[in-house]
Amino acid sequence: MKKRYLVFKGSTYHPSGGMKDFFIDCDCIDECLLAFKKYILKDYNKEYSMYNEKEYLEVELGYAWMHIYDSKDEKIV
Repeated sequence: MKKRYLVFKGSTYHPSGGMKDFFIDCDCIDECLLAFKKYILKDYNKEYSMYNEKEYLEVELGYAWMHIYDSKDEKIV
C-alpha cells in the first residue's frame, strides 16, 4: 500500500516534470519535510562551508522546490 503523502522536488533551473520529480512517499507531513531537509543537507560540509547549517539550508532552498501531495484528500498541502 502506498503512503498518504507524495513528495515531488526539483531545482528551479532543472525541473523534469510530472512523476520524474517524484522523491519519496511518507506517512506524515513532518516525515516529508525531514526527508527533504536531509536531501538538501546531503552535500553540506561544515568544515568547508562559509555558512552554518541553517544558512546553507536557506541558500539551497532558494534554488530547490518541493510539493507535498495528499493522496487521500487529493490536493497539494
